[in-house]
Amino acid sequence: MHILFFLLLMNINPGSPPPGTVKLSETLYIDRSEVTNVDWREMLYWYKKHHGDTSSVYMQLLPDSTRWRIPDVSYEEYFRHPRFQNHPVVCVSYEQVLVYCKWRSDRVNEAMYRKLNKINVQEPLDYSKHTIPAYVSYRLPTPGEWEKAAAAGNSGSVFMSPLPGAAREKKENSRTLLHISGNVSEMTSEKGVAKGCNYTMKEQEYNPAQNISYDKPQTWLGFRCICETVE
Repeated sequence: MHILFFLLLMNINPGSPPPGTVKLSETLYIDRSEVTNVDWREMLYWYKKHHGDTSSVYMQLLPDSTRWRIPDVSYEEYFRHPRFQNHPVVCVSYEQVLVYCKWRSDRVNEAMYRKLNKINVQEPLDYSKHTIPAYVSYRLPTPGEWEKAAAAGNSGSVFMSPLPGAAREKKENSRTLLHISGNVSEMTSEKGVAKGCNYTMKEQEYNPAQNISYDKPQTWLGFRCICETVE
């Protein structure tokens, strides 16, 4: 799985829009799709490689499968099977998502630093000799930022379905946002406040100004990131 993230990092260029995002302003971009199972598994792979799969830091990042509420598919199948790899990651907590945002920021900044300084991606970095600048910062969108993104419209939303749909498709080339109105409701920077409808709701219920409350991981709750470029 680490190969996928490696290939993504190879396409990162300092000063260019972050891959897979839509521009909101001069320094602000938002993920075109929800963060997926394979995205989350990339992070788990990294922590497993660097800390081991019995470490507390690794174990604390595993989704909470006890929150799974879809009877026809097990959570293990949904999270691990290749046919669901591009579906949104769910059953994760607000705190886990903050760790993901920090991890993603660190990996992208390191990739940009390597590219600018012509350091091979396979070459270990001695962090005592390298200070990696913050070129970008990934985080959850504020409710206002999410509403601004939603106002631009979207495609492919999923309503009244037995489970979440694929967050991204291989043949999709449009620059519009995917599923922001429906598929999974999406966390914002305010803990307990999500936005957008989800696969359990009707399309007529969609109201971008409406807050969706949550207090624990849910099968209908996911997220997408904001990427802020640092000048």
